[in-house]
Amino acid sequence: MVRIEKLKFNSKNKFKWEQLEKELMSFIGNEVVIDLNKKTIIFDKRTADEMSSSNYNYKLQGKMKLVKANACMYYKELLKEATNERHQEDYNKKHGNLALKGFNRYDTFFEYPDRDASGNITGFTRYKATIVVRLASDDKFYLYDIIDIKK
Repeated sequence: MVRIEKLKFNSKNKFKWEQLEKELMSFIGNEVVIDLNKKTIIFDKRTADEMSSSNYNYKLQGKMKLVKANACMYYKELLKEATNERHQEDYNKKHGNLALKGFNRYDTFFEYPDRDASGNITGFTRYKATIVVRLASDDKFYLYDIIDIKK
């Protein structure tokens, strides 16, 4: 299980999804190998765009926005430890060549710090999330998003 201790985004600032996108741009070109199946997952510009502006994000309220944003900063660790691979077609062909061969979904688990008013860690809350990887027309695997984050 991945333990998130350092928070890039916290409740003391006015978080905006554009801040996350700016941070994610520095990861473009990075690759991660999933321990489960040894597949290489690529982080590209579309990954940064989707992770910072997906429809899922705009449904999140309060602390869950920060949980998602900070989890994105730990995407490498979350991908490495991903489990329960399953395939899903791009049913409506909404994504075209970007996900011509559909999506793979994985489960991942992480601990997120609980903090007191002074910012000291008082414990950790465990979360489960779904990592979505798109299978593109170039036969490569690209990180797409981290969604369905639940305690």
